[in-house]
Amino acid sequence: MSVRLMFRQLAIEGLRLRTPAFVDTAEIATEGIHRSTRFDFVIARESVLELEAQQVGSPFSGVEVDVLGHVKNVPFVIYCTYPGRAIPTVIRRPEIKRCGVLELNLTATAPVFLEEKSGRYTDVLRTCIEHSTTGRSWVYHPRYDAAKEEAEKRALARLAEQEPSEKAAAKRGYQCLACGHQWRGTTDKCSHCNTHLYAART
Repeated sequence: MSVRLMFRQLAIEGLRLRTPAFVDTAEIATEGIHRSTRFDFVIARESVLELEAQQVGSPFSGVEVDVLGHVKNVPFVIYCTYPGRAIPTVIRRPEIKRCGVLELNLTATAPVFLEEKSGRYTDVLRTCIEHSTTGRSWVYHPRYDAAKEEAEKRALARLAEQEPSEKAAAKRGYQCLACGHQWRGTTDKCSHCNTHLYAART
């Protein structure tokens, strides 16, 4: 029996699934601050889910998925991948926005079977599914956009707080050796002589 068929059988019997943490990276650029910054943001933490009303081989967004169930009345999809079977584009941004889509990479689960000598492969797969996140990654999470927006707001607020202190630190003291004018600022150009040629740091 293939790993995919074993997984489908487990899903029919009832499935507890450990899901991986979901962390992504974004970048913001602002005209006022004249810089861009990259930051990580957390969409979901590792957790254990119990699927309800699960079906195998069901259609979702126009494609057949391996498992379609519900978590607290929210549709939850598991799609198995292996060489030659990739995630369809249509379920990367599904029509139903309030849903979860998880990839189970069957090639990545292969090592868990290597030490099994008694042939109890279904039990090995169940243990892997329930107690590790091997081969799993989020394809779509319903909180992604909201988590990114919240993180962007926090990052912009931090940048805005840093800007005044950085500008203050950047201001230096100068004296024009030609006219004696003294000033503090980010430029060494004397406003009286309209040149930087005679400016000296103080």
